[in-house]
Amino acid sequence: FESHKEFKDWFSNPLTGMIEGEHAVDQAVIERLHAILRPFLLRRLKKDVEKSLQDKVEHVVPCPLSKRQRELYEDFMASSATRSTLGSGSMLGIMNVLMQLRKVCNHPDLF
Repeated sequence: FESHKEFKDWFSNPLTGMIEGEHAVDQAVIERLHAILRPFLLRRLKKDVEKSLQDKVEHVVPCPLSKRQRELYEDFMASSATRSTLGSGSMLGIMNVLMQLRKVCNHPDLF
């Protein structure tokens, strides 16, 4: 590509429209982007590189929200801004709401 603008015109604008639901998903654009980026990506799993590692074991430990976390969570979900964002159907807006809820659960002092 000759410039950042040219790359952006080819990929960023169409992909943003697809993510936000403004345009239909164009598989050709996605495949073209993958073909261009594939030589620059190195993706390997630890188990493919280091054979002596044991298999990963995942333990799910459910724990309820504290009183403060629950209040923050409910206040955030009850706010009109959150409701309008969720009602808009914008994928980026919904992802932002999910990140805020994650912050409430994981780090309420930083929320």
